[in-house]
Amino acid sequence: MAEELPPPFDRPDAYFNTLAGWTWVGTYGGWYLQSDLLQGFEHGFFTRQWEGREPDELAGYLSAGISVHRPRQIHSAQVLPAHAACSVPWPEADGLISSDGGQSLWVCGADCTPVLLADPCSGRVAGGPPPGGGGGRPHRMAGCGRPDPAPRSRLAGGCGLSAQ
Repeated sequence: MAEELPPPFDRPDAYFNTLAGWTWVGTYGGWYLQSDLLQGFEHGFFTRQWEGREPDELAGYLSAGISVHRPRQIHSAQVLPAHAACSVPWPEADGLISSDGGQSLWVCGADCTPVLLADPCSGRVAGGPPPGGGGGRPHRMAGCGRPDPAPRSRLAGGCGLSAQ
């Protein structure tokens, strides 16, 4: 059974699902956004509707059997391989790049737009918000690295994310 959501999250707004190039995906836990540019990569931009849920829980809405990787964000230009960010204490950085398949990469964006890069040749993904000051409400962003032989180059940005 879906949980009770407070207004305005209990229903789509007037512009729901009208963003060109983006698709809202509904799950039993709520709605998240996917970029059409990242087809072939599991991903999702999570909004404040998901506030209070940690990446371990959110990753399950995107894919089963993936490992969760995240940094302790410090507003820097530091980017780490995902295998270096796999447990508490989370390392200091603001971006991650997948180093193996089945990795779910998680970073937050608040007053900046998170970016997810996906390389279809290697199947690797990288994500992080642009460096800058903090503030505002964080939105979750994640990416799952998995090889995909289909040739395409992809870049997406938005509030909250995950990719294959």
